[in-house]
Amino acid sequence: MSVGVTRPTEGVLTGDKAGCGEVKAEVRTEQVKRALEKLMDGGADGDGMRSKVREFKAVAKAALEKGGSSHMNLDKLIHFAV
Repeated sequence: MSVGVTRPTEGVLTGDKAGCGEVKAEVRTEQVKRALEKLMDGGADGDGMRSKVREFKAVAKAALEKGGSSHMNLDKLIHFAV
């Protein structure tokens, strides 16, 4: 899935990896604003969102470390290109 900004003040469109095809979802500015308010308000919703972000951060960090999937794929690409 890829994300592209149509106009920063209006919204975000998501589509497939090739950047073409049908639009899967359109995220409007108001939706982003509400999500950010939930994240920042310190309530249960915000706590849950922050916890999920920490989980994603740990997974991304592991993928980038030596032996991680992203690290190995980049290494394969470099060896293929050289």
